[in-house]
Amino acid sequence: MGSMRGAISVITSFLSSNGQGESAALASAREISSFLASVRFSDIVPIDHEAEQHAREHLDADDPIGQNEELLQKREVEGLEDMLQKLTTSPENSSSQNRPTREDVVRMKERILALNAHLGFQQYTLV
Repeated sequence: MGSMRGAISVITSFLSSNGQGESAALASAREISSFLASVRFSDIVPIDHEAEQHAREHLDADDPIGQNEELLQKREVEGLEDMLQKLTTSPENSSSQNRPTREDVVRMKERILALNAHLGFQQYTLV
């Protein structure tokens, strides 16, 4: 994610500083950048079923070790972020405000590489 965010940041800066105005390429770069900024780690990482099962075992046993304070806080903050997003989103766009998926991120990666090639930049690998 970091390399993708960095690459699109460079492309956006390049297009902005080159007097591209509101070109289609700049608009696309800004759209990609905005999308990548909204992606959370929890959106794209596969669920660790073994870890979840282990946590459930601790919770069932009323073991305080299973109640990870940091994880609970992180989920609470994400819930608040989602609530704020819903409040600031217009009703016609709210149905399309689902969380990003791994496939969405792969599509954005392909768009970054295509934009990179279109601009004639040296090809590189995004991890």
